[in-house]
Amino acid sequence: MKIMKFGGTSVGKPERMHHIAGLVTKETEPVIVVLSALSGTTNALVEIGDLIAKGDRVTAKQSIDKLEKHYQEFIAALVKNEASVVKARSIIAEHFEFLNIILRISFSEALSKDILAQGELLSTKLFCVHLEDQGIDHVLLPALEFMTIDHYDEPQIGSIKVKLTQLLKTHSKQKIFVTQGYIGRNARGEVDNLKRGGSDYSASLIGA
Repeated sequence: MKIMKFGGTSVGKPERMHHIAGLVTKETEPVIVVLSALSGTTNALVEIGDLIAKGDRVTAKQSIDKLEKHYQEFIAALVKNEASVVKARSIIAEHFEFLNIILRISFSEALSKDILAQGELLSTKLFCVHLEDQGIDHVLLPALEFMTIDHYDEPQIGSIKVKLTQLLKTHSKQKIFVTQGYIGRNARGEVDNLKRGGSDYSASLIGA
């Protein structure tokens, strides 16, 4: 099993995602691909969260719309088949609907972590759509199903090992797995993250 981690710049443009797909399919052994959010996305989501926390929902809405437009332009060059385009648009609609819903509810620290998680969720799902568009067999392993941290924000290594091993065993004949870096769940079961550099940390934990 090989772990291949790609940061935000590596997935920041459609052609770079195309390149990653080429690298992954050249591997002769099973591979887990760990992806960060598209470059610039995490910073944009931090800004959106800060604006909502300050009560500036008008500017936050403008930032959300700007980011959504970027993703719409991104998928236009990422996938070609009509079915893939429809699927990619649906993914974007789902996640930006979530961001727009947050504009209408009370802000909290837990919600801020949910906002930040959208970047990795989008990048991995869109990458999987691209793989499907190219006829490349793969499995998406949601990091929220195995990556956990304790009350001290330290990774629960034993639990991660058990949960990840079980997920991999259900797809024992699969060779390409895709998962999110950076994000996971905390001791309360809420969406959380491994802080800056978290995707490298995710890849290291998965490798271990």
